[in-house]
Amino acid sequence: MAECDLLAANIGSCSDTTSKGFATIGYVGNHSQATPTLNLSTGLVTDLTSTGDIYEVYQKGNNPFSDLTFSATERKTGMVFGKEIKVFVKGITPASALSVKALAGASVFMILKQLGEHGSAKYPILGIESPMRCTGVAWSAEEGAFEVTLAENNADMPALFLWKTDESTTDSLIAGLLPS
Repeated sequence: MAECDLLAANIGSCSDTTSKGFATIGYVGNHSQATPTLNLSTGLVTDLTSTGDIYEVYQKGNNPFSDLTFSATERKTGMVFGKEIKVFVKGITPASALSVKALAGASVFMILKQLGEHGSAKYPILGIESPMRCTGVAWSAEEGAFEVTLAENNADMPALFLWKTDESTTDSLIAGLLPS
């Protein structure tokens, strides 16, 4: 397979058609099961534990943040921030239907992976201050996936980042939260 085909598809294997064109953009977990160590003065979440597993989420295309939007609203107590992102649950299978149902009824947090970033900016984290909730689900026949829209409202910070001392320690922290 030609390298240009792999680059155009944004995948590592042309034989894996189930994920053709999709890239892992991060991880989602249940907000009520998460215990973050949050430092609002630095904008960093310096530790994160969870009594439940976190799961990978995907987005179509080369830009993992093409469907991420930020908003700000002025209140008497100051500005509050909102974030919204669209992710895909691949396929129309019993497992994908259960995943969509779980996302639709849960309050979640999401760790995003910025491709090409290193250091404390590598992992923005959404839904830690105020849980993210599903605001819409649509089936995309073109993509062969459910498109799930998640939104966080009423956050004090426009952005927070997961960072535990260094990049490898942060990567290990995330790996420890994934199902074994």
